[in-house]
Amino acid sequence: MHCSLKPNGFMAGHCVVFGFDKPFRRGLERIVDILVKAMERHMERFYWVYSPTTQVTDSFALFLSEGSFDESEISLFLRALQWDSDDSFRVYVIREHVGGEPVLLSRLLNDVLRRFPYTISFVLENELVVLENESRSVVRDSIATQLPSLLGNDFACGVSVAREGIRECQLLYRQARHEVRRCADEG
Repeated sequence: MHCSLKPNGFMAGHCVVFGFDKPFRRGLERIVDILVKAMERHMERFYWVYSPTTQVTDSFALFLSEGSFDESEISLFLRALQWDSDDSFRVYVIREHVGGEPVLLSRLLNDVLRRFPYTISFVLENELVVLENESRSVVRDSIATQLPSLLGNDFACGVSVAREGIRECQLLYRQARHEVRRCADEG
């Protein structure tokens, strides 16, 4: 018996049940169905772990914070996402309005990943960074129109201009960080 797990439409794993000595007993299908549904609920609850863009975040976080660009690793993920290095990109940086450690940021990350699965989103230095590929965006301005309802009054957001080339993302990140600082300072 073979079951595919597809939370939010993405292939995330397989569940295979087999026996060596005896055939399946009647009712086993129901037990497997319950197990698969429980696994899917877990995967949807912790979506950032199972998102198709999760593995690429480490490379981009390193690139944005330190400037080191692992060409082979990032190009592999660009192919997996069906993106091109010459596409047009935009960076959003979101900071929580709090004096100390942000407490709402992880929930916001989960919401952003669930709503915008084809972005690269991660937390870097207590800020949420969202990299959007404008050239491949499913719905134009989808992030810009939906993000304010997610943020409410709890967050400040800085947005960069759109620019061509994946290597420009570090410049776009600095621009968005400057904007979020300005927004936070002005309230």
